[in-house]
Parts: sequence; structure tokens; C-alpha cells
Amino acid sequence: FTAAGKPLPDSLEDFRKINHGECRWRASALAKRETIPVFIDTQHDGFDALSENIQRRDLDPLDIAKRIKRYADQGLSKSAIANEIGYSPSYVSNHLKLLNLPEPVAQLVKHGKSSDVTALNMLGSAYADHPQQITEFCSQVEEFTQSQVRKLVSELASPPQVPPAPAPGAAISGDAQLNS
Repeated sequence: FTAAGKPLPDSLEDFRKINHGECRWRASALAKRETIPVFIDTQHDGFDALSENIQRRDLDPLDIAKRIKRYADQGLSKSAIANEIGYSPSYVSNHLKLLNLPEPVAQLVKHGKSSDVTALNMLGSAYADHPQQITEFCSQVEEFTQSQVRKLVSELASPPQVPPAPAPGAAISGDAQLNS
């Protein structure tokens, strides 16, 4: 109503909730149409809304994870949830892992710096062994790719090797000169 410049009604008795077609509704309001074609879906459930919102990209990965968790808490398996929303069980599992992200990594999502579930989970896993470095990365980065995170995690897992110092009195080869 407010999008069409109309006051809100006193009663919602004859109104329905839009389950699918919000974009069509918004376009109709912009076109100043009084009505739009609809049908009443009595089979609509929360899975429909979640699936539609994922497709429209209205939710960040933590929002998706929280909604998936509600279904898991009701006793549904990851496979059943995946089937209902039309995604793979690994999609469901990877989103559920996000609920255990350390705070510095979760802040990347909350501040809109990342929605890459794989990269976020890699950072979350690396945090256990390298909290200081991951916290520093998260506080400094604006945008990042999975390959940048893979490189960071790889570097943290195997820091560069420092060659051992030569033994005292060992011969120095090459162009090095000793000044006495």
C-alpha cells in the first residue's frame, strides 16, 4: 500500500500474504496497477519462502543457515531439507557450519564483505589454529576470493622455511667477501 501511495487499511480480513511474486507485485505498483493476477496457494509452506528468498538473493548466508537450522531442530535430516528447498545436502551442511563461525569471520557476513560460504568456512576452520592471523585478515579485508583464502590458509599451514645459518668457520661460496 505504501509503495502505491495508499494508506494502510484498518482491517486485513480480505487480504492475503504474497508467497511468490513479490517482484511482480512491486512492478505492478510501479506501473500504478490497481490489481495483479494471483492464485491462492493453500499448499504453501516455509520451504517455499526460503527457496524463493535464496533464489532472489534476499538473504545472507547466515540468515539461510538460521532458517535451515530451524528445520533441522524440528528433526528433519539434511537430505530432507535439501530436497525441500531444491539444493544439495552439501549446500545444507555448509550453511549449517556457518552457525559456528568465530566472531571475526561472522562479522564479514554481517558487514556485507562476503557471502561466499566456502571461503567463510575455510576461514572459520583456520581460525582454530591461527586466531590472530585470521582476525587480522578479517579486520583488514574489504573483498576477497576463495583463491585468496586458500593461499592464506596454505601459508599459515606451512610458513616459509628460513635456511639455517652457516656453521662458524664454514666456507662461504659465491661472490661473498669477508672483510677483516
